[in-house]
Amino acid sequence: MGLWKQPSHSSSIAALCLLGLGLILFFAAAGPAAAAADDDIPGTSLALGTTVSQTVNSGDPSDVYALNLVAGEEVHFRCDPGQVGTATGTFNLLVPGASSIATVVEYDEAIYTLQAGSPNRSWVDFDYVPAKAGTYYVWVHWESAALGYTLSVKRTSRSALQLAADSDDVPGTPGGAALFTGVVSTLADPNDVYSVELTEGRTVTLRLIPITPYNNSVSVFAFLNLLDPETPSIADYVGHALAGLAQAENDKSLGNRKVGEIQYTPTISGTYFIWINASAVPYGHNFAYQLSIRGSADDTFVPPTFPDVTGSPYAAAVTDLAAMGITGGFPDGTFRPDGSVVRQQFAKMIVKTLDLTVTGAEVSPFTDVTPVPGDDPFYPVKYVAVCATAGITKGVTAAAFDPYGNITRQQLISMVARAGGLADPPGGYVPPFSASQFSLSDHYLNARRAAYAGLLDSLQGVGQSYNFSAAATRGECAQLLFNLLTH
Repeated sequence: MGLWKQPSHSSSIAALCLLGLGLILFFAAAGPAAAAADDDIPGTSLALGTTVSQTVNSGDPSDVYALNLVAGEEVHFRCDPGQVGTATGTFNLLVPGASSIATVVEYDEAIYTLQAGSPNRSWVDFDYVPAKAGTYYVWVHWESAALGYTLSVKRTSRSALQLAADSDDVPGTPGGAALFTGVVSTLADPNDVYSVELTEGRTVTLRLIPITPYNNSVSVFAFLNLLDPETPSIADYVGHALAGLAQAENDKSLGNRKVGEIQYTPTISGTYFIWINASAVPYGHNFAYQLSIRGSADDTFVPPTFPDVTGSPYAAAVTDLAAMGITGGFPDGTFRPDGSVVRQQFAKMIVKTLDLTVTGAEVSPFTDVTPVPGDDPFYPVKYVAVCATAGITKGVTAAAFDPYGNITRQQLISMVARAGGLADPPGGYVPPFSASQFSLSDHYLNARRAAYAGLLDSLQGVGQSYNFSAAATRGECAQLLFNLLTH
């Protein structure tokens, strides 16, 4: 153990001089010129489900957070500057690849104004489906006064989207008679390209169907293009685009949503290219979609049309599900949207909607479900068995399914909610109906989840006077399945 020795007077002065010089050098190194770790990329790590409260001001104008996001897994951003004061700032979401906030123009996917105080408060509150997996960055920037804010990023209750293989240019992802799910965004992934074999003289129908956002209040757009077989790349698309440009619009309101559609009859057979492009207006919003291709060379299915769905509020859902081969009509060519659906019929409909595998080896736990003669050897026993195994149905009892009973609205909603794996909404959420309208508390809880997730937005009349115990109509079933498919 060393001993401390009292220094002499002269050595004390020298020591003090050295100490003073050291302090000057220390403060020069650690003063305003030194940036904190969270002032720029790589930022401070932020885990999903975390809430942080911080302040930015003239002395510390920037906070940067890094978070890892998975393609197709929707997250909700909220940044609230509070209702007190007059401070202002901005919220920026930077996509993977950004190296510094100085390069914000190249990587800034979303910009929001932050304004504290009431009634002019402005805050961040939006959903985002990453088109690419990777590290994203949130940059909160000060503009005036001392801006205190609360930031949170969490997964929404939407199930992860099963995205098609991504291709940003010709030759594209191979397509065909199928339904593809994808996301395009202004900066993270502005282009998706698919290739499809078309036959001379055979009309193809392409539909770009927006996947409904839960909370976003602004309309966003994407464009659908069909390019000829000679297209070298999307950068040289001029002169190769066919059948005009189709625009799809996504909005929280069903009435504002628009499907982009192209119909084209090729004059030559060959490989054509479908190009989906994110719009830069409004700046920095992504567009989740489903692409329907009908009429390609490997497509033998001709979607039916139903004269009796014209004017029905569920016409779009009925038509889209029929085009996908999920629902069909009656021998007389009608769909009968106001007719009822028996429970075993709906079991098959939801299995086809989710594209669940049916092998024929499944065993149903319900003794009252028996085979029905027809073209489909799996109907209804195997479809019901798949629903039971997947947790979509619990039956009316542990051993009974009631296959020929009409499916009620509350049963329909419960099966769809279970199929979607919907999480519970926040504790303070109040749906537009009450628990007393349901025969079982489980049905109410599932309806509450579905309402919060937006799955009931298109059902007509949902509210305090809605009869959830009544038989669901074919139109209502089609709408709920369509909502499940596109959420």
